[in-house]
Amino acid sequence: MSEYPLIKSSHAGLNYFKIGTGTPLLLIHGTPGDGRQMLQEFGWLADEGFQLVAPCRPGYFGTALSLGKSMEAQAECMATLMDHLGFDHYGVLAWSGGGPAAIYLAQSYPLAVRALVLQSCVMMPCVSSSEERKMMWVLSRPLLSRLLKLMAVVRPNKLFENMIVSDLGCSNSEVKLIAKQLLERDSRLLQYAKKMFTDLVPHSNHKIGYQNDSKIFSDLAPLPLSELKMPCLISYGLKDKMLTREHAVLANKEIPNSVLLEYENMGHMPKLSLQYVELKQKLLDFLNAHVN
Repeated sequence: MSEYPLIKSSHAGLNYFKIGTGTPLLLIHGTPGDGRQMLQEFGWLADEGFQLVAPCRPGYFGTALSLGKSMEAQAECMATLMDHLGFDHYGVLAWSGGGPAAIYLAQSYPLAVRALVLQSCVMMPCVSSSEERKMMWVLSRPLLSRLLKLMAVVRPNKLFENMIVSDLGCSNSEVKLIAKQLLERDSRLLQYAKKMFTDLVPHSNHKIGYQNDSKIFSDLAPLPLSELKMPCLISYGLKDKMLTREHAVLANKEIPNSVLLEYENMGHMPKLSLQYVELKQKLLDFLNAHVN
């Protein structure tokens, strides 16, 4: 859960993070966010023999929006980055709002993209959920965001519980038990919760990218799902408050060589579910079978 060094690419123009050695895996972050959130959620793959490249999409964390205002242009930026790093083939793992760019990348570079993972990804037109709008409202208020950042330091358990309630929609009585079970399994989750929130502050690091994504997603053109030929693993938590199940179902229906995994007690943030252990194994098996 340590800080990751930011790399500024003068060639591709994307700011990005890179950890691990071995088989290359491109991580495409959601809305809002940047490459750090992807490493917080999936950084464990670096210990499993994967070299993780986590760019900050245009408009996020210092990457200029002018590099890619459309999802097709963002896909081209990522292809350029991976080519610059010397990877002629790799896997792609996208989360949430990173889905459309991942689809265009896989469509345009089918020989490079060996396998695709879509974790609760945008696949059709949608507007921001009430939970997302609430989060962005808080982040846009400097005083509130500073208070929550302070709470992350002095009361990390409370922040952790609040994140669980927001993600899973559970009651205040249920959250105590869920938090206890999660921390018994992995005590590092308190640091995870702290980083997932504090990395979104200040709001200015993500505002432009979020606004651009929101505009695109509200009128998203049909994605070329049926043109994808590589193996695709689709994962969706049935308690997701950010995206509806229809996104995952559409992807599974349209992508020929796809498999859909659904988790009853998982929301939009996989690590906040006791079923994450099961997902991790499925994800690792898929990547080892199709990317290595």
